[in-house]
Amino acid sequence: MPLAASSGVRTKPKEAIHVKNQDVLAGKWKQMRGQVKQWWGKLTDDDLDRIDGGMDKLAGALQQRYGWERDQAEREMKKRFESYDQETRNPARR
Repeated sequence: MPLAASSGVRTKPKEAIHVKNQDVLAGKWKQMRGQVKQWWGKLTDDDLDRIDGGMDKLAGALQQRYGWERDQAEREMKKRFESYDQETRNPARR
């Protein structure tokens, strides 16, 4: 069996989280836009318009505004979105 065929089937946990967060962000961008602005106050309204729910665009904007490396931006995003997900699933914890 060719290596390419077997490697395309598996999904790494980091990629699975990224895909899940991408779906959540894209589907709820209008609702989450204010929360994103609160988390990362250096992002401008123009940045938020350009991001328009795109995880890669958000990571790029965070890198630009905060001077972070890509990995740091992704870690910060993961932390915030996981926290948001837990809070929205269990509103009593707020």
